[in-house]
Amino acid sequence: MTDLYVSSAEDLYAALAHAKAGQHIYLEAGEYDDIAIWYGLGIDLDLHGVTLASADPSAPAVIHNFEAKGVSNLTISDVVFDYDYRVGQPTYKRPFEFIDCTNIKLDQVTFNGDVATDLSPEADGFGTGIGLSVRSNDGFTLTDSALHGFMIGASFGNSTNVSVTGNDISEMRIDGLTFTKMQNVTIAGNTIHDFLRSPTAGDHADMIQFWTNGNVTPTTDIRILDNTLMTADGDPTQGIFIGNEALAQGFGEEMFYDGLEISGNTLLLEHLNGIYVGGARDLVVSENTVLNPAPQAEDSALPRIRVDPISSEVTIAGNLVTDIWGDKGQSDWQVFDNIDPPNANPETLELVSSDTTVCRLLPPTPVSDSFRFAPHQDDLERAAPQDDIPITWDQISEAAQITGQIEMANTQADDTNVHLYLGEPEFM
Repeated sequence: MTDLYVSSAEDLYAALAHAKAGQHIYLEAGEYDDIAIWYGLGIDLDLHGVTLASADPSAPAVIHNFEAKGVSNLTISDVVFDYDYRVGQPTYKRPFEFIDCTNIKLDQVTFNGDVATDLSPEADGFGTGIGLSVRSNDGFTLTDSALHGFMIGASFGNSTNVSVTGNDISEMRIDGLTFTKMQNVTIAGNTIHDFLRSPTAGDHADMIQFWTNGNVTPTTDIRILDNTLMTADGDPTQGIFIGNEALAQGFGEEMFYDGLEISGNTLLLEHLNGIYVGGARDLVVSENTVLNPAPQAEDSALPRIRVDPISSEVTIAGNLVTDIWGDKGQSDWQVFDNIDPPNANPETLELVSSDTTVCRLLPPTPVSDSFRFAPHQDDLERAAPQDDIPITWDQISEAAQITGQIEMANTQADDTNVHLYLGEPEFM
């Protein structure tokens, strides 16, 4: 089977009209302003496994606008989708769309965004547009690709059998990945990081977001696995936010997320909402690491796992996280083997009061590194710093003659002393 080479949109349409099942069509290096594959071309839109790729991956074809509508069985690889903002375009512009498609695969594709200008004070200078838009698809795969510098990285709606794996997503103004009205979705092995938010826009920014606002059918069978979500050098952002606005719009359990697993993810964030789930049934949140890498930073919060208490058949297990909200002893909830990290930063000691309010975070300075806590018979005696004795939780436990994790109640501190008042020890 002979490979086909094209250098314009018109050449591509002619090649698609005659392509055989499984054939490769290669785009020569260069820029392509507009490509639209739709019924208006008058060709068979079932492409039977055709692959569209760059002729030279080291000099990829650059496509500025792309639409596939009603297309089936197409793979696209090693191309660049490059959005050029034009003054007056709305922030929700969708330059790269797949609508009513079946069995589409995108592999090793780069999506480059652009910033808004002369639009509004909130939007100017920040990422704009929706990098990838997928609506009413059955079977869509995005793998080993990169999305950078949009308002929203990728938006998926009313679709089934979707897989988003191994991608790098960064420098978004609002959201990395958004989903609504979905069935059978896998989001795995992605790295999402370094958001660049507009400080005056009031955006609800999330790295991964699901929502049900205005929906009448539930989202089901969702797996969010082994992703890495990091603030890194960017702006604080919520992590995994599974919102269920339909519950506030008159719906009940019929709109619960059904069959949702969030497991094995690493979230290094400064926002309170590390993982949030609203109204779900058959929910598993397990073996996630949810930490703040810079707990001493101004306006920094310790991220938590929060699940709406009305959820049913819930398992929250084996997570490393400072706090879990929603567990009220419901009979169909299992919450076990979660670890409350005594040290939210490997180099920072966190002292926590009895109501879990952070009292003091000790940085790794020569002074604070020398602290050791030594309780006295009088519960109100002060623990004094000792020279050249590093802080470890084993030493704290040993000094208090208690094994396990100690709740540091009624703790106060100034720049040179830590005052630890030990009442009856409790486990957190």
